Amino acid sequence: MRSVEFADLEEIEMALLLEGIHRRYGYDFSGYATQAMAGPVRNIMRREGLRSLSGLLDRMLHDPECMTHFLHEVSGSSAGSPNLFSTPSFYLTLRSRVAPLLRTYPSVRIWVAGCGAGWDVYALAILLREERLEDRCELFATDLDDAVLARARAGRFPGSVAESLRRDYHRAGGQGRFEEYFTIDRDEGVLDPGLTRKTVFATHFPVTDGPFNEFQLILCREAWTRFGVTLQQRFSEVLHRSLALLGFLALGPGEPITVSPYALCYEEFSADDRLYRRMR
Repeated sequence: MRSVEFADLEEIEMALLLEGIHRRYGYDFSGYATQAMAGPVRNIMRREGLRSLSGLLDRMLHDPECMTHFLHEVSGSSAGSPNLFSTPSFYLTLRSRVAPLLRTYPSVRIWVAGCGAGWDVYALAILLREERLEDRCELFATDLDDAVLARARAGRFPGSVAESLRRDYHRAGGQGRFEEYFTIDRDEGVLDPGLTRKTVFATHFPVTDGPFNEFQLILCREAWTRFGVTLQQRFSEVLHRSLALLGFLALGPGEPITVSPYALCYEEFSADDRLYRRMR
């Protein structure tokens, strides 16, 4: 009988873990990239004080709170440094080149797919307010689970990072005082809830859920890297069918449109910002 190598055992245990999650909670992560799963799995094992994937599977099956923490890790909404306006050039492009085009529409729908901790949602809301587009825009922020969305909706960040967020805000073309957009509650900053008054937070799982509206702008700047090739192609169809003609699709760093079977339908609007426009 052939001996099973340690790496093979880990692969078997990972497959059993994902199958257990699917059967217990209904989330199918089998199409996610291996590397995208490895980080969250390591983090949750460290958090739970576990040494094996089989031990994690047992904990997951019997402790729904452990599953909630795992979803936070997978979605990128677990505790960590806020990245509000962390790519200033992207938001400068939205201000200078995209916002003027959005003004030509009587109403605008924007989808932040895989919103995680919600930083793109709040950054967009600030930008739309300053560009006088807030009243004609409706935002949709989606992710895996209500618990993930609750964290995004809360808009809280460590007070110690307020100064770095202020610098990023101004580098991104901020026109006012960043302090106007948050309050301090003890040692935490709380972003103005009014920023999301026209935001709909909803669950959306790319493996099983399809298009649900038509949008003029879609941001998928973090979720894409979680997926394997097959799931990327499946999700690219959802994004394509959701994007209006001449609408804009924003992907994250290192996420080229070329992996999409619909790549020829887009033109590169801003290569540095991974911003594309649907032309057909």
